[in-house]
Amino acid sequence: MKAWKKVLLTASVTGVLLINSLMQPVFASGYLYEDRQKSNIGSGVTHERVLRFGENGWLHMNVVTIDLKNDKNEIDLLQSSQGVAHKETLSQMLTQKENPIAAINTDFFYVTNPDSPLGIMVRDGQVVSSPVTVKPFAALGITKDRKAMIDTWQNHMYISSERGGIFSVKAYNKITWNYHQTTIMDRNWGERSPGASDEYPDLVEIVVKDGQVQEVRRGLPAVTIPENGYVLLASGQEGNELYEAIKPGEKLTFHPQMIPSLEGIELAVGGGTPLVRNGQIASFTEPVTGNHPRTAVGIDNSGSTLIMVTVDGRHTSYRGVNGEVLARLMIEMGSFNALLMDGGGSTTMMVRSPGDAKAALANTPSDGGQRRIINALAVSSASNGYDDLGGIVLEASQDVIFKSNGIALEIKGYDEAYRPVAVDVNQADFRILEGEGRVESGKLIPDASGELVVEATYRGKKSQMDFRVIDELAAIQIHTPSYYMNRNDEIELRVEGISPDGYRAPLSFEQVRWEDSNQLGSFERSVYKSADRNGVTVLKASYNGHSAAIPMAVGSQDTKLPAFREYNPGFLGYPEQVTGNVSIAEKGKTNNHSIQLDYDLTGSVETTAAYITFGNDYVLPSGTSEIGVWVHAEETAPHWIRAQVQDGNGTNHTVDLKQGIDWMGWEYVSGSLPRDLRAPLTLHRLYVVEPDPFFKTSGTLLFDGMEAIAPLSLPTLTAEEAGGQLRDRRNRSIENADKKYAITSDLQVISGGSTVISKDQSFTSAEESDTMFLKLDAHQQGIRQTNYQQWPWLKNKLTSATAKNIVILMNGPIWGPEGFKDELEAKLLNDQLVSLVDSGKNVFVFYSQGSRGTEIREGVRYVGLGKSSEHLMNLYLESKELFYKASDDTSIEIPNEQEEKNEDAEDNKENTDDTERTVVFWVGQNYYIADNERVNLDAAPYINEDRLMVPVAHVSRALGIPRENVGWDSEKSMAIIETLEGHILQMSIGSSKLYIDGNSIEMGSEAEIRNDRTFVPISRFARAMNVDYTWNSDRQTVSF
Repeated sequence: MKAWKKVLLTASVTGVLLINSLMQPVFASGYLYEDRQKSNIGSGVTHERVLRFGENGWLHMNVVTIDLKNDKNEIDLLQSSQGVAHKETLSQMLTQKENPIAAINTDFFYVTNPDSPLGIMVRDGQVVSSPVTVKPFAALGITKDRKAMIDTWQNHMYISSERGGIFSVKAYNKITWNYHQTTIMDRNWGERSPGASDEYPDLVEIVVKDGQVQEVRRGLPAVTIPENGYVLLASGQEGNELYEAIKPGEKLTFHPQMIPSLEGIELAVGGGTPLVRNGQIASFTEPVTGNHPRTAVGIDNSGSTLIMVTVDGRHTSYRGVNGEVLARLMIEMGSFNALLMDGGGSTTMMVRSPGDAKAALANTPSDGGQRRIINALAVSSASNGYDDLGGIVLEASQDVIFKSNGIALEIKGYDEAYRPVAVDVNQADFRILEGEGRVESGKLIPDASGELVVEATYRGKKSQMDFRVIDELAAIQIHTPSYYMNRNDEIELRVEGISPDGYRAPLSFEQVRWEDSNQLGSFERSVYKSADRNGVTVLKASYNGHSAAIPMAVGSQDTKLPAFREYNPGFLGYPEQVTGNVSIAEKGKTNNHSIQLDYDLTGSVETTAAYITFGNDYVLPSGTSEIGVWVHAEETAPHWIRAQVQDGNGTNHTVDLKQGIDWMGWEYVSGSLPRDLRAPLTLHRLYVVEPDPFFKTSGTLLFDGMEAIAPLSLPTLTAEEAGGQLRDRRNRSIENADKKYAITSDLQVISGGSTVISKDQSFTSAEESDTMFLKLDAHQQGIRQTNYQQWPWLKNKLTSATAKNIVILMNGPIWGPEGFKDELEAKLLNDQLVSLVDSGKNVFVFYSQGSRGTEIREGVRYVGLGKSSEHLMNLYLESKELFYKASDDTSIEIPNEQEEKNEDAEDNKENTDDTERTVVFWVGQNYYIADNERVNLDAAPYINEDRLMVPVAHVSRALGIPRENVGWDSEKSMAIIETLEGHILQMSIGSSKLYIDGNSIEMGSEAEIRNDRTFVPISRFARAMNVDYTWNSDRQTVSF
């Protein structure tokens, strides 16, 4: 079967080693599954992708390892082409490199306008930005002899004048608060200096070119920074000192002194806290808490190997890691020392595959796309390359194809540094190593279904590719990463063709005819683009006589909430040193007024917060998943804007609305609430918070136009409308089967009167007649999210399974809007089940709470039981092969070879014959079995204080009493029954007496009403009806 641990090592692109291990646990923290793929991407550069699954979900890590001793590559520090006062995406920065191999984001940055790096930047031995001063952070340095180090740099830069003046330079190409500290800005900052503003009207700027003062300015607009020079600037007291001491024409000398010295340093870039020191987890200088996307760099013991790592998070599958876990990962990847870099939405890695000219995104950014970053670390090929062909890569647009369709083959060549080399595919030789097919004019044409292996040879270099060829098209299906999208947004759609056995191959988007039922958008080159209006629609695809559809919600249900002043707003500071005020301002965004928060966070070095509290319940509408509000800022600040929401259990939840006040004027901010909160939800607080002791400020914020956002309800599609349904040869009844089972809508498996799988067990197994039943609990839209312990249990069951038939029962679908939230977990489950199919087993997944129908995926049958309690399933075992057939009515076939027997009745009755009727009720089940026929009920037996309570009317009918003989006196709240012998039974609600022809007997418990049905204790009622019964405590059944 498919490996629970898979390591793919690509020493070169043409040599592959595959190592499988089924049973060994992966990594010390207990991962259940691991997939590792490693390949050379440059001279002395490797890329490894690590995917792991365990109790905390998925770990997705990308690792680039660089041999710094290899002089065929070079390391460079990248920044925006417009200067360090600007941010760009990593892919934009990488366009500066001619032969990029790989790159990652690096330093943190100030949330200011303009932008500014937090830590040191040194490139080609020259200072680009000074070290961090407000945080105990370290930096990565690489010497001119290509040795890496992690250290903490201290700034001791200064300017000396020819008249003997000494001026300490506190910042180089970096923002300080209102530029109160002496700062140098050169062309690495940008083309223009900051210039004076309302916040710093007295700003002094001294323009220096070729070491000579050109101009001394005060309170003037921005000036052009000289190409071969800089601007020395400051405001306040230090600005005044510069203005008085330095004159035009004077010679100035810049001294870039630091500890450690920059002598011999080729490159340096700032980071965060050290993660690893001397092979051990370091004592963090700043907390690295919570599971988030992370970026880190590490070096080995010799300093000659650089390790760049990203870990994805804030994703439906990838959770992210905290600092301790990241440190352990860095040690595992070979780091002797390691440093944290900027993470979260900034985490980005790009990698160039052999033969490609450009690098591509390797990780999954949490924002859905690349965030603009302040700087990056890149490795590139050192020269323009080598003429010799180093190898080739055989590629095609897909590796699963239909027999009726050919596919174009592509060959990419690369040199010794893995850079692209032009290849003429018409000069290549092809041969089929396995399967049946041919290559004509660069196009692969399969002649038979099954595995197909093609080898290409070009100038003595070889590469091969595996294909799966599948038979004719039997159905199609649409795939989308989400069923919800914003207005004016776009989402990628994929259409798969499905073979009769459930194998799938992508279909060209252009080959498919598309329909949008409510015209909420348009289709263009594999994407659906929504228009500027809310609504729900159905997207339908048609191809070659087959169709499929998906629901799609565009936008959301936005509810404008009442004005804040209606909820008695007040002020609260934390800690008590935080001061401020809340008032009503006569300026608003959506109203003619707003709520004003004046705050001063400067009174404490602890985490400080200024709250707007609401004295009355500010109740959010039902279904709220997100909240948003307009915020007006008078100046930028690094603080968080947050809200506090309380759920129906009284638990408070923090909602992040915006990290960093990086705007002036009005800005709309929003944040998502945790899922599945109990209603009612109330907004308790809006607030500004600053955890950093160095970033305390005071200011004023206005809040207006609070909105509650809820997702739109998706339309429900039938299985036929959704597509992907196949005619299954196993979907049929067998009249004289060797064995029969019944699966109820609550996933109970019954064979005769015996319960094989109980409805009350969350996950369990049973095996009989060469069939293994495995029941899983996935009611939280996933196995792990519901109960992770099911996974190791399932793994052990599957790896040791010997039964021919594997039947999995699950209380929810795997695919679609109601399926697993984690698509990777769904794929992992499917992969393991497919491996069982490949080993010759029959695998069925029967699930409730979804649409009815059968979907076959690579031989695995996913069968929906539907949402109605009347939807039932019969299983038939014939010669060790399993078949199934849904019942469309209330009857279900129950095998009689193990029919429930009333042994006490048999022992005590004389003249018992084969025509006697046996009726079986289950506690908690809304049905009974009589003469092998299932009859659904609207009320189920239950146990009350150790007494079994049964529904009078249903039991009477089951025992053959006509409907007209069962009555109800509403005035007396009395059930009245005339038995087949002509006796009159009377039972009153709230009374423990049962009357037989006017004579009372004590029942021991009062008659009760549930679901508009009368319930009485079984013992006296059976006696009054003159029937025998048997109670089975193990199976919780009563048999008449």
